[in-house]
Amino acid sequence: TDRVWRDYFRGTAAHNTVCVDGQDQSVKGGNFMWVRHARAACRVWESHDGSDRFVGAHDGYKRLHDPVLHERELVFDKKTKRLQIIDTLQCAADHVAERCWHFAEDVDVTVAAGGGIDAHVGAARLQLQPEGAAVQSKVYRGETTPPWGWVSRHFDLKVPTTTVVWTTPVKGTTRLRATLRCMINC
Repeated sequence: TDRVWRDYFRGTAAHNTVCVDGQDQSVKGGNFMWVRHARAACRVWESHDGSDRFVGAHDGYKRLHDPVLHERELVFDKKTKRLQIIDTLQCAADHVAERCWHFAEDVDVTVAAGGGIDAHVGAARLQLQPEGAAVQSKVYRGETTPPWGWVSRHFDLKVPTTTVVWTTPVKGTTRLRATLRCMINC
């Protein structure tokens, strides 16, 4: 019921997506209202024997002084169990992109040099690796000022969890790539 926490949990940074310049994709208008909703669209959905591909986009950052269009492409290779995540930001001026990666509360997460993430729980293990553009990685767990690294599975209940944020400066049309690989028992 606290506004700070409500805003956090419904904000863009509390989801596995991209924040541009610290802004939410949609504009909040009150406790349960939105002044402006980002309009999202599926541009491509293909499913084949060896792979699946999805491309979606939204216009939530078109309201910025220098408008930004965010497009996310997901390509899943069924044989290798690799998921390619390609975020394309179309803009003209300088911006800061934050890719937020949230993990369940029982997952152990470590970050290697270069920002690569190793996540495991029990015998299951995943690796998430940035490709191309340099990233600055920051790990949050149960931060309160401001809130970062939390999950809420029920109303008025919050539990600390690990969130890794990759920050990258962008200018012009920029593609931010990452590969998610299942290593063991996925």
